[in-house]
Amino acid sequence: MSDASVGGRSHRAWTRPFRGWHVGCITGIRKSSSIYSRILTHFLRSGLILGVASIFALPQAALALPDIKLASYDSTNKVVTLEGASFDLGSSALYIDGTPVALQSVTATRITSVPSLLNDGTHELLLVDSTGDDIHMLAVSTKSGVAGPQGSPGMVYRGLWSKTTAYVIGDYVVYTGAVYLAKTAHRSGLTPDVATTCWIRVSVSAGPVGPTGPAGAPGAKGSTGATGLAGPKGHVGPIGPQGVAGKDGKDGAVGPKGDPGVDGKDGANGPKGETGSQGPVGENGKDGANGPKGDTGAQGPAGNNGQDGAVGPQGPVGPKGQDGAVGPQGPGSVSILGGGSGSANGKMDASKITYIPLFEGNQDPDEVNVLQVVPSGGTLTHFYVRLNASAANKDKGSYLFTVRKNGKPTDVSCTIGVGGKDPNGITGFDLTNAVEFQEGDTLSIECTPTDNPTPVAMRWTARFQGVATNN
Repeated sequence: MSDASVGGRSHRAWTRPFRGWHVGCITGIRKSSSIYSRILTHFLRSGLILGVASIFALPQAALALPDIKLASYDSTNKVVTLEGASFDLGSSALYIDGTPVALQSVTATRITSVPSLLNDGTHELLLVDSTGDDIHMLAVSTKSGVAGPQGSPGMVYRGLWSKTTAYVIGDYVVYTGAVYLAKTAHRSGLTPDVATTCWIRVSVSAGPVGPTGPAGAPGAKGSTGATGLAGPKGHVGPIGPQGVAGKDGKDGAVGPKGDPGVDGKDGANGPKGETGSQGPVGENGKDGANGPKGDTGAQGPAGNNGQDGAVGPQGPVGPKGQDGAVGPQGPGSVSILGGGSGSANGKMDASKITYIPLFEGNQDPDEVNVLQVVPSGGTLTHFYVRLNASAANKDKGSYLFTVRKNGKPTDVSCTIGVGGKDPNGITGFDLTNAVEFQEGDTLSIECTPTDNPTPVAMRWTARFQGVATNN
């Protein structure tokens, strides 16, 4: 370990062997320092180290020791592992002899390269973070022994790129926020991003612009200036013409009606006149002539009936009268029809249409098997159906029952379940429609399930008004 004093400051260099490698480092140098190249030249000429590691933009607490070191080297697979105590390696790029090397493992304190083409000799490792604010260069040798001849001065910061400046290998500049490293000695008017044969880009663009600083305090108020002289008084302008008279305003609203006045007092009564004397009684007049005869008065009430006289002898039998006309035919008799699907075990099929006969307790999917002949003409009305349980199955499902005549549906029908008249889903009826049957017509009841109703047994009845006959 050795110390050097340049520019009034003390800087330290150190070297140490590591598994056949000789590693060197310089601490306490920032990339903005103008003495970087002088320090580097001093230590190289002293033969203390084979290479350098420069530490830029570190906090003061981190300048006491190098923050990057060689952790291990796999000589078989040529894999390099670096460690850092205060440097964020999670967003870094690694260059070996100017060639970018991919990273197979990256953590906050350690990075490991993929297998590289390192041979025996001295190699320059360059580690750059994603913003370009931190640049670390580490020179290592895979051979042990005495130090070799003096190497190149390494990287030298030359400030912002200038087209009039001559550059040598190892010079690095900043252009449009990115860091570029000189690969050849040259002086070119081409910018580093265009002259790729002369420069290699070693960092991405600079980070975002910092926030605007606070506004400065306002300056002191200036003194009030002297009052200016008063201007001359202006001339009085001419009188303007008289304006046009405005229109008459609208009449105001009629005021409220006043209260009626107080009634005047009654006048005094006039004096009462005197009573006149009574006149004399006149003479009786003569009797008048008799008036005409008045109308006959109303007949008085009949007198009481007298007692019945004795029954006379029976007279002879009279001749037979003619037969009267035949009266209208009276109404036929009223009867009740009915049937059903049987007992509680004879439940309706909830998945297909079935047919139910008269009077019997069965059902059949084939209507032919349940048709029955009506023996007398008449009219079927007041159709009722009742189930032994609710047809609704979890708020869905219903049965439609329809009276059929000669194998065809009629208007007489009712629905039980969802959409039916009974909210309990047990009864249904049709008291509005009717269907006429002639003697010999067939009759059956059709049951149509919808939305998988509950399988239940049914019973039905209806009124049958027969037609009267003379037989």
